Amino acid sequence: MDKDTTKSVFAEYVLPLNVSSILQELDHLKLDRYVKKLGVIPFIRLIVFAQVNQIPSLTDISLELEANESLQKELALDSISASQLSRKLRETPSTFLDFVFRQCVEQITRQVGIKRANEKLRRINLVDSSTISMCLSQYPWAEFRRTKAV
Repeated sequence: MDKDTTKSVFAEYVLPLNVSSILQELDHLKLDRYVKKLGVIPFIRLIVFAQVNQIPSLTDISLELEANESLQKELALDSISASQLSRKLRETPSTFLDFVFRQCVEQITRQVGIKRANEKLRRINLVDSSTISMCLSQYPWAEFRRTKAV
């Protein structure tokens, strides 16, 4: 087998993503219009890498990218700071992430069929980690800070 055609394991993880439809959605939402360094596609690929490798924080993701030359080549990025990753997380609309998630589910369904996909995926729970402010005097069990409950 030719060494130039060998795919990395990381490339196999992101292969199911329908890049052309994702790029169309990017154009439609104009997400990468003024981007200089970290586009949405490399960002998603980096987040997938971090999830698969159970990298716990944005700082650790940044350090892993700096240390891993093959990842740098795969993403065409030399380095990225944790603050840039955080900014990109805030800037990327949930509607786009929902679109990517649906693309992944559709791809799985096409490959294995709806019955088997439902068996494999089972129930998917999405968790919203938004902070909800509450009155500390009425909800003392929800103490977040000395003066605030959530």
